[in-house]
Amino acid sequence: MVSKVSRYLKTRGRVIPALLGALVLAAALVACSSAAPPSSGVAGSAPPAAAASSSGGAAGEVMGSVSAGGEQMSGGAAAAAGSAPPAAAASSTGGAAGEPMASVSAGSDSSGEMMEQPAPVDYAALSGDIAIDGSSTVFPITEAVAEEFGYLTNGNVRVTVGVSGTGGGFKKFCNSETQISDASRPIKGSEVTLCAEGGVEYIEIPVAIDGLTVVVNNDNDFVECITVAELNKMWSPEAEDTITAWNQVRADWPADDMELYAPGVDSGTFDYFTDTVNGDSGASRGDFTASEDDNVLVTGV
Repeated sequence: MVSKVSRYLKTRGRVIPALLGALVLAAALVACSSAAPPSSGVAGSAPPAAAASSSGGAAGEVMGSVSAGGEQMSGGAAAAAGSAPPAAAASSTGGAAGEPMASVSAGSDSSGEMMEQPAPVDYAALSGDIAIDGSSTVFPITEAVAEEFGYLTNGNVRVTVGVSGTGGGFKKFCNSETQISDASRPIKGSEVTLCAEGGVEYIEIPVAIDGLTVVVNNDNDFVECITVAELNKMWSPEAEDTITAWNQVRADWPADDMELYAPGVDSGTFDYFTDTVNGDSGASRGDFTASEDDNVLVTGV
């Protein structure tokens, strides 16, 4: 957790302003919600972002990722796959006249010409509560930015950050229970429909690119690398109650039992891993310990 946050803070020049902009926007919307149109939020999607973990090993195998950062970290044979940039979603409605409440970033465009700088934000004028939920991958950076935002607003804006997984976060977001939704994958068509039915408009803000890592227990001294084909043999729906020992994955591995840990079905990491490894998002064996909480998975492994 500490390494995730510290790495994110090293990229604060780009990442922190983006999320602070989303928080400013959400705070402004909360402040004028009584006069504003139907609720809008910040749905986090875009390529996957700070990510959920899944791992496992001699004592367990987790298929997910325990690391996330500001650069692409997808690995080779040992890494199941790399995720896309994560997103945090924020409301898209503007102020009294409907204009954007705050600029998220400033700089130069692809032609090298300077873009208009954002107007200064009067943080002291902001107040209210902001609810954020979603991906455990995006949680560390969101938590760090929420803390910084609290300092900037002198505690006048209370930000709560939950971890119910990307899918769980979108359910709350589209039901107007949250103002920002953290996601480690793009928003699905069914979730777009759900938000539309709930009258929730949103903008997507990519905040980072993470890597999805497969890990094993420290005492596992025989798994030094694993192929995607072998991961498929371990995690496909057909493997359930059938592929239960390491030597069934690779003949020269011992006949020790595998204990598997992975993100739950509401996790964006689960969606990405199953799509990449099994060829179908959501297709997986079911006989493993699942959780949207990375710490549960890491402790299990």
